[in-house]
Amino acid sequence: MAARWLGLRPALRRAINATIGATLGAILDPLLDAILDAILDAILDALLDAILDAILDSVLDSVLDAILDPTVEAKHFISLEATYSAIYPAKELREPTSQLSFDEQAYTTVVPANELREPSSQLSVDEAAKPAFFPSDEFNSCSKPSFHIQARGAELKRSEVRLRLFACGIAKWKTSWIIIRCSRDLSGRYFSGTSWIFICSSRELSGRYFQGTSWIIICCSSGPTATLGCGTVTGTTTSLPAATATVNKFLGVPFAQSPPRRFSPPQKYGNCNIEAKAWKPACIQQFVYPQAEQAFVKGVFNSPGGTPPVESEDCLYLNVYAPSSPPPAGGRTVMFWIYGGGLQFGTAGQPGYDGSSFAAYEDVIVVTTNYRTNVFGFATSPEIPITERNLGFLDQRAALEWVQENIAAFGGSPEKVTIFGESAGGFSVDALLTSYPAGSNPPFRAAIMESGQISYNPEARPSTVPQWNQLAALLGCPGNYGSNLTCLRAANATAIKNAIEMNILTFNPVADNITLVSNPIQMRLSGNIARIPVLEGSNAQEGRVFAVGQNNLTAYLQSFLGSTGTPAVINALQSAYAAYGTGYTAISQLFTEYVFQCPSALHANATAALGIPTWRYYYNASFINLQPFNNAFNLGVYHSSEIGLVFGTYPPVNVTTQEHALSKFMSTAWARFARNPNAGPGWNAVGTGMEGQVLVGAMSEAEGGIYTGANGTALTGSWDLAVLGNRGDALGSGATVIEQGEVDLRCGLYTAAYERNAVI
Repeated sequence: MAARWLGLRPALRRAINATIGATLGAILDPLLDAILDAILDAILDALLDAILDAILDSVLDSVLDAILDPTVEAKHFISLEATYSAIYPAKELREPTSQLSFDEQAYTTVVPANELREPSSQLSVDEAAKPAFFPSDEFNSCSKPSFHIQARGAELKRSEVRLRLFACGIAKWKTSWIIIRCSRDLSGRYFSGTSWIFICSSRELSGRYFQGTSWIIICCSSGPTATLGCGTVTGTTTSLPAATATVNKFLGVPFAQSPPRRFSPPQKYGNCNIEAKAWKPACIQQFVYPQAEQAFVKGVFNSPGGTPPVESEDCLYLNVYAPSSPPPAGGRTVMFWIYGGGLQFGTAGQPGYDGSSFAAYEDVIVVTTNYRTNVFGFATSPEIPITERNLGFLDQRAALEWVQENIAAFGGSPEKVTIFGESAGGFSVDALLTSYPAGSNPPFRAAIMESGQISYNPEARPSTVPQWNQLAALLGCPGNYGSNLTCLRAANATAIKNAIEMNILTFNPVADNITLVSNPIQMRLSGNIARIPVLEGSNAQEGRVFAVGQNNLTAYLQSFLGSTGTPAVINALQSAYAAYGTGYTAISQLFTEYVFQCPSALHANATAALGIPTWRYYYNASFINLQPFNNAFNLGVYHSSEIGLVFGTYPPVNVTTQEHALSKFMSTAWARFARNPNAGPGWNAVGTGMEGQVLVGAMSEAEGGIYTGANGTALTGSWDLAVLGNRGDALGSGATVIEQGEVDLRCGLYTAAYERNAVI
């Protein structure tokens, strides 16, 4: 006790004994000891508390003054050795009477600061716990629901702290909650004051210290961090079998503001001191199909795992998957993924787009981003300036800008970005390629397009201003709002979604000549495009998923071609696909070639003709565990079926040796191209002239749509194409290079249609 330490009790006893006599003093010694201890302890405790409070008030006031002035750093926060004579381990704290536990989401109990001055409870810390985010009213009416102080772990050594204020407007924090987050070991760092101080790190518990009348707890926290210009992002870590490094995942990182910015371009996000450990909601999705087809489309493309994503207008977030090991000099390669969905639906938070495998096995960083779709992403209101209507494309550009500004904090290089996407994602990639002219400096250095491009369109894209007006009328606009735009901005998002789906309203991007040029074919042929290496391709049976339920080729062609489907054209197409019969197989193969395969061939050849390094693939492999609805429809090598192999996210059940090997080959090829775009993915570039072989023989489902007859017009020239998977009946788990004419014999039938639809 304090009285014993200062030697006061013996002196007082001698004075008392001299007064009452030694004999009586000896008898009363035990009682006097207790009385004196109590009196002196009370007096000295009060005196010491007053002195130390005065000292701490002065120290804390000066520190807080420095914190409140953002131009001054608080270098020496508190040196305990200079102010307190002892530091008590937490276990020596007064007998605990209760236990306060943590769960994995937050602290289960919040105790106001004024109840903590005489601690009587002991906190136990779960080493896997996440740091808590307390509501703003726990910070003396702090205006922001964020931590008061952020202190970096490396700056806490020897009680030298750099504190950062989050503009909460608090004059003093000494008696409020103070939470300090960092990501490294905090052993040997001490704090004091009359408040609870939590120091959370991602490593093991390094000690708990009690000082004065406060708990000072050093506890485990939540995971890896990245320090951005707008704050600190805390993620999580995952391990994959046989990987050389764990993967840091930062899920749901904001890259732009969301509500109330409906129908407005994205704006930069401000404060980003966040927990980024779970995917954020998808943007509002619109499934513009007849009711009978909606469930099928959702099951194949949107929620193959069976659980549809949560949707919200608060959706402008991205995800970063990065190896946890130190990056090489110059930073890691970055692969920026844009999902498909016809510009009507989609989400970056789809399990199939998890970039952990890429990061773990290929040592690259993967970024996947949300963007707005349908009317929320491509609002064709005449009241909106044309340069602000392609909001979805502007979202993608905002995310790319975020990568340029922040990816170094995750170990990536802004100079080594490859953009890649599937279907509408490939469409978006091509829109970026053609909207950056030759000689420009785009925020990427290579591009991959899977089953999608913008230049060679199978059908015209008419204006969707009529759909905008129809949507407004369906929701009773303008009503009292004065304009359709104001009215629809105020409308309920679910009401908008329901009106769009019930009336099958599709909204297309417009040619603004900023995010989308009016004639991408002409831009490409003229060479006035971003001159960066390209890898592109398509799947052997893309159309099978779109042709389900179609069994009459003639009727389908009449409906699909409309006014251009003259008897001569229909007869020519029926003749060209005679080997496939007249039903579902013929329809699906025609759709495959007309909509995906032939545009990819023409696009690759035109790009290579400009002298731009270009590689093309033809994916041809089907696996039972990737078939939707338990293979009820036998969709074969359907549209998007390659994604699970590229990302390594195919289901872990019923995996074949071929599937595992082909997935490894494809993900490595994609990453090899991204790391060194000019060297390519591992096979010959388009136009290098390697000889191929045309297959002749019976047609079978196993051949995945390889044409074996003599109908149609072959593309001229010797162009190289890599078949990924099976070539005919021969199974494969790598690339077999062939001449394009082996699979592209009918593409010449469609060139006039693509030219007719060239202007957007």
